[in-house]
Amino acid sequence: MQDLDHLADRYQAMYHSTAPTVLMTPVLAHLETLRDLLRQGGDVHLRRKLFANRARVATLAGRLAFFDLRDPLTARGYYNLALESAREAGEDLQAPAALAHMAFIPAADFSFSAALDYLRAAAQHVAKRPDSRVASWLYAVESEIQANAGAHAAALAAIERALATLDKPGLPADLPWFDYYDTTRLSGFAGYATLRAGRFEESRTALTGALEHMPRTAVKQRAVFLTDIASVELACGDLDRACAMAGDAAEQLHQAGYAMGCGRLKDFRDSVSRWSDSTPVRALDEQLAALG
Repeated sequence: MQDLDHLADRYQAMYHSTAPTVLMTPVLAHLETLRDLLRQGGDVHLRRKLFANRARVATLAGRLAFFDLRDPLTARGYYNLALESAREAGEDLQAPAALAHMAFIPAADFSFSAALDYLRAAAQHVAKRPDSRVASWLYAVESEIQANAGAHAAALAAIERALATLDKPGLPADLPWFDYYDTTRLSGFAGYATLRAGRFEESRTALTGALEHMPRTAVKQRAVFLTDIASVELACGDLDRACAMAGDAAEQLHQAGYAMGCGRLKDFRDSVSRWSDSTPVRALDEQLAALG
């Protein structure tokens, strides 16, 4: 069991900078191994540990499928497996993680009410075992969904709740799988919400701070922050700097494919189409072409 947990740790660490097609192979093999072990039976304590491990790795597989490979149907299957496994393991915090990740799927198809329903279900699980970090993350996810729905006041209110919740006193649970949210990533969510709300100076401050504190190894998230900063600079009228930041994001994505980051970059490129003949946009096009 210790070896399986160690492997899950390794996959989790590799996610932030590894090409998804490379990482998905061992992740799926790991899930098959867990299936074989669960088929063999064993005592209740061991089975709960196996289910907890499967919940963690299945969530990671869902993230790879949805965020990295743009395959929502497959992602939904992995998230469902993670949710079922978390329930079998009695993991009240891994269950909301699966549900909140699932919220991104309908949100990507503009079904925002359905996405918020998943978040409400996730919050009900967290209420059974309160944890300030997980609860704050749910509010942060809500802020992104509300921002994309055009509900900017609701998005900014969700950011305020995320900040207040993360600052609550208490000792959060030790969650080795919960490495995709912290104060830095909350700043990224805040930067996105304020960007979409047209509060550009606030957005620049939040996103620049997030980028400065994000580890260099987290190339996927850094690419997203850089693209959002590029959108801020464009909104403020600095085409040269905007394209330079977007070009930096493209360089990050050379290291690890990430469909979500590439989608943000495509949206940015669409926003500068009127300047397609300009030097900074042509330079950006060369960098984007190298991404394939």
